[in-house]
Amino acid sequence: MSSPIGLAIKGSTAYVSDQASGTIFQCSIDLTGDLTGCTGLPVSGGFIGQVAVNGSTLYVFPVNQTSILRCAIGASGLVSACVTDSAPAILDAVVFNGAFAYATTANNTVLQCRVDNSTGMLTGCVDSGAGAIFNQPIAMTIFGGFAYVVNRGNNTVTQCTVGANGGLSNCVDSGANGLNSPFGIALQ
Repeated sequence: MSSPIGLAIKGSTAYVSDQASGTIFQCSIDLTGDLTGCTGLPVSGGFIGQVAVNGSTLYVFPVNQTSILRCAIGASGLVSACVTDSAPAILDAVVFNGAFAYATTANNTVLQCRVDNSTGMLTGCVDSGAGAIFNQPIAMTIFGGFAYVVNRGNNTVTQCTVGANGGLSNCVDSGANGLNSPFGIALQ
């Protein structure tokens, strides 16, 4: 790996996207937490960005493209049957919450999409309800009924309530201070 940019984990398998080589590395996670036996899966179409896992599907998001590479994950963790889907915008990061996926976009919005249970395809993507209040949203996570969106453009994290219908509302500055070009977020 020369320029890893994304990481997603399913069970004891890690999927690492390497932006420069356009490769997804599939690694085993051993009992000490080390990534071992990494093998590469070249992805056509140039630079790749973030990766995400939902159920038995691996999602790969090409940089500056309106497409999504969607791959099946087998019982052993092996990736196969990759197909390219059209995306409604250039997507930077995607997180999953039940029947919904949320995607940060290059046009300062967060999209809310339905996840097709049978195919894993993201469908019916619309503005999440928060509107264009974000400033270069680059990453997000969902925790405890709230969505946290990292805004690289103004060094903030926006906190929104996730409604029963999946929409985002009541968005406010989370109060995170001292950030300088934030790029990711994780809560547990």
